[in-house]
Formats: sequence, C-alpha cells, structure tokens
Amino acid sequence: MDGTYQQKLVAPGTESGQKRTLQDLLEDFSTPVRKAVSARSHGICVPESTPLQWLSEHLSYPDNFLHLCLVYA
Repeated sequence: MDGTYQQKLVAPGTESGQKRTLQDLLEDFSTPVRKAVSARSHGICVPESTPLQWLSEHLSYPDNFLHLCLVYA
C-alpha cells in the first residue's frame, strides 16, 4: 500500500436518474495502472452490486459521510 488518500464527492445516481452501484464507484477510482477491486466499510467487505444510495443511508458515519476503504489489485 502506498498510503494514497483520495476524497471525492460521488453522486449516488447518474444524470439520467439511474442508480449507481459500488461497482461503478470502483471503476471511477480505477486507472490503467491501478484497478480498484473491492471496498470495505466498518470492517466489512461490501458486495459490488450494492447501490451507493443504500450504502449512504445505512453505513454513513455520524458526520453523514460514507467512508470506504478501497482495495487495489
């Protein structure tokens, strides 16, 4: 791990109103050199099919931020 820290505002849906999933977020944070392959929140591995809106509603911290640790390949 290189200790890289990223903070990014991420919308839970697309401009057309379609719900985004954790898989979409992993793709957003992937680069040709580093691929984000999974995420953890509160110490648990979150399924890639989980909608971002659900994560925000159920796993946000008291500051209303959703903190995710991404795992890169």
